Amino acid sequence: VLVGVALISGLVSSFDTAGILIIGSLTVLGIVMFFLPVYSLHQRMDRNKDAEVGHLRRDMVGLAQEAAFSSQTTAEQSSRAERLNGLEILHRTASSARTWPFDTGAVEKVSAIGLSIVVVLLTRVIITFLHI
Repeated sequence: VLVGVALISGLVSSFDTAGILIIGSLTVLGIVMFFLPVYSLHQRMDRNKDAEVGHLRRDMVGLAQEAAFSSQTTAEQSSRAERLNGLEILHRTASSARTWPFDTGAVEKVSAIGLSIVVVLLTRVIITFLHI
């Protein structure tokens, strides 16, 4: 997106209204075209994560209730505690799974850089309009 803005800004050297509208609309279009294909994948990943976390939670609750209402030997209690501990580890792992197919931290960093470039361009436009 930013490369496209740089190329268009090179083609539109004067910061007139048409040039600003072209750059702005192409930037918005680039952002939409970036997120549109991966949004359905994000929804699927989010549904799968929720289903897995729910399944693990039900298993943990069932195992804990079963342990509370039954009299067992020490070996059976130890075995059930190990299974419950394993389910808890799986639950934590599933809960922390990402739901976007890319690293959101990297997107945040690129967005911060892009925002700073937009601020510089807007400053230039304001300076041009105010004839400073």
